[in-house]
Amino acid sequence: MPVSSEGKMKAKKHQKASLQKDVRLGIVLLAILALLFGLLLVKIDSTLSLTITSFFAFVVFVSPYVLAGNPMLLKILREDFHAKPSRVWFFAAILWSAVQLYAILSGQFLFIHALKTGIWLGIATVLVRFLRQFKVPSALDYILVLLLWLPIEIGTLQGVSIPPVQGVLDPMTIVALLVLIYAYLVVRQFDVGFSYRLSGEDVRVVILDFIVFFFIAIIVGMLTGFLSITDRMPSLGDLISRFAAIFFFIALPEELLFRGVIFKVLEQQFKGQKRAVAKAMVVSSVIFGLAHINNPVAPFIKLNLGSTLFNIPWVYILLATVAGFFYCFVFIRTKKITAAAAIHLLVDWVWYAFFD
Repeated sequence: MPVSSEGKMKAKKHQKASLQKDVRLGIVLLAILALLFGLLLVKIDSTLSLTITSFFAFVVFVSPYVLAGNPMLLKILREDFHAKPSRVWFFAAILWSAVQLYAILSGQFLFIHALKTGIWLGIATVLVRFLRQFKVPSALDYILVLLLWLPIEIGTLQGVSIPPVQGVLDPMTIVALLVLIYAYLVVRQFDVGFSYRLSGEDVRVVILDFIVFFFIAIIVGMLTGFLSITDRMPSLGDLISRFAAIFFFIALPEELLFRGVIFKVLEQQFKGQKRAVAKAMVVSSVIFGLAHINNPVAPFIKLNLGSTLFNIPWVYILLATVAGFFYCFVFIRTKKITAAAAIHLLVDWVWYAFFD
């Protein structure tokens, strides 16, 4: 039965209202982040011009990331990409140019860094363009994920920081995150529920799963010596700023990568098999756990490979794997990546506030 013109108008009004609500919420969250970053900047010994440059650079790079938490905006971007796929090159050029402009203004510009990041972003953009040709997961997905993840993880793209002194944010990390969002939430059209509006049921699921994981982590952590009660007394300001920083720069980026992309790709890969979702949960959680292998947190298993000795933080990997399973469960139950990021935030924040 065809939809009447009146019905279409109501749908458009509803979509517009939803878009505006999410934009307003995104602006509020961005303002809070900018305020907290500004308070941090004034404590750093730097020139006024460099402080102002760093503040505006932070806002410029973080804005598209924070405001992307808007399902209607993502829908508009999908329609735009479908109409003009070549626009992805414009998107990449803007990101690269913004990094180089800030590097010049802050005295951090290096030709080799500009060349290296330009080549990396160019390759990533080519892969993003090819993604639209595949309706199901392929080797291209794994190549693109590794290309966006590993250089950031091992620091090969470092060279510019905001601010230059006591760098808090690496703009290339945000660039990689934005490319990931564009590739999978826009081009591949993954529906990951990237919205900051959580329902009461979403919050209930987050809290209950956090409580269950908390007791598991306490038991394992205390028995193995991984956890101990801290004698630090963080200030209220430190706890508030750490809360925001963990959510936006640790929890949400990691959830977008591991649950929003890797889990979704694996889920599609296993589609048609028995227990496809369970398999995707287990594999993505193990990958998440192993991603913490470079964290030097005791106790260790010593692995001797020839002349090289590796300290494997086995408890950290184990707990991160279990945590990944809980984060994934929350994502599946709520269908919102921000809910998965919320339980991730609680775990990391409570660990920072109360434990060593």
